[in-house]
Amino acid sequence: MYTDGLVERASSQGAQFGTTRLRKLARKLSGADAREIAEALMTAAQTHGKSAPQQDDITIVVVRRK
Repeated sequence: MYTDGLVERASSQGAQFGTTRLRKLARKLSGADAREIAEALMTAAQTHGKSAPQQDDITIVVVRRK
């Protein structure tokens, strides 16, 4: 689960992080633990945004279902 601040994180050119990028990264992280997933998503969003100002808060909740 995540807030819209994650997928709407814009680069300095205005391109959003987006759900497609989020899905691809989530698939790659499917075997990771919850903390690793959350940290990787935040790092990817921050890298995407680089020096562009953060316009919205970002919250990520990772739930592992057994």
